Amino acid sequence: MKTKFYFLPILLLGGLSLFTACSDDDDENGGGQPSGPVIGPSGTNSGARLTSISADWGKTTYFQYNEDGTIKRISEEEDGEEDDWIAMTYNPFRIETKDNGFLKNVSFNDDGYLTHLAIEYSESDEEEGWSETGKGDMKLTYNSNGNLTKITVTGSYSGKGDGESFSGEYTGSITYSWIEGNLAKIQSTYDFGDGELSTETYEFKYSDEVNKFQQYIIGVDDATGFSEDFAPIGWLGKWSKNYPSSCTELKVEEDDEGKETYTGTHSWSNFSTTSDGLLSGFNYDGNRYTYTYDNTAPTAKKAAAKQTLNNNAPSPRTKKMSRRHLRHARMLNRK
Repeated sequence: MKTKFYFLPILLLGGLSLFTACSDDDDENGGGQPSGPVIGPSGTNSGARLTSISADWGKTTYFQYNEDGTIKRISEEEDGEEDDWIAMTYNPFRIETKDNGFLKNVSFNDDGYLTHLAIEYSESDEEEGWSETGKGDMKLTYNSNGNLTKITVTGSYSGKGDGESFSGEYTGSITYSWIEGNLAKIQSTYDFGDGELSTETYEFKYSDEVNKFQQYIIGVDDATGFSEDFAPIGWLGKWSKNYPSSCTELKVEEDDEGKETYTGTHSWSNFSTTSDGLLSGFNYDGNRYTYTYDNTAPTAKKAAAKQTLNNNAPSPRTKKMSRRHLRHARMLNRK
């Protein structure tokens, strides 16, 4: 999960008007928690809760729940050792991360989909001789079918590195295009305000196999790495109606020294399901991924109204936030 949080400042997070139970100062200290427990993959009433996603190369992500079905903890183990975690507490609702502290101003819409996040951070490395502080804001929007359509980000940063001071503002956007219920294209653009631009385009093809519960498939949203934590539990809406078969990607980075281009392809195959039609496994770029469930439906019903967040928590600390770390983060995400 470390690489997932590199995403936050580069595409950072903000509030959405779909959340209706906010006070006047919600932009600073509040928002809302999910309107009900996550009751199945991608928010469907499947009667099962996702408990783990395992890769055959040694990494497993675990999802733990409270008795009412709300998500409690997401943790990652690699080769049998816990590497990272995200913890959720309720009344008031907060999201805490192992290395990055508390996320701020978290909001959801009436369907329980994430619509806003914000962070502030301060980080340094004496050995490498750099330090940086900054803040950012991210907004997420959805269409009437419950599909994620856009993420927009704004933020600012300042610090020192290589004996020089730097500062700036950045903007970012990711657009998700859907055709007949399937994600056709992801296009992302990051502008760091100093002549450095980065764009990414992902285009998808699909098989005829039906994704019964419109579950999130690992690898689909490499453009926004944090999806691998939040999408499987239904916080980022519904995903494609069919299983993906392949993807092409194009990444272009431009600055005053020129342009760099990266192209690649990805593939999915050998999808398997449980007797109920839940995704149980597939191959992605030669690796096997396995999903497991507890087969227990939560007992709690959706709340009639959301409760206000009280995120007056310590400012989160997050790693490698600026553009100088963007290439490193993307290289990690491609592994």
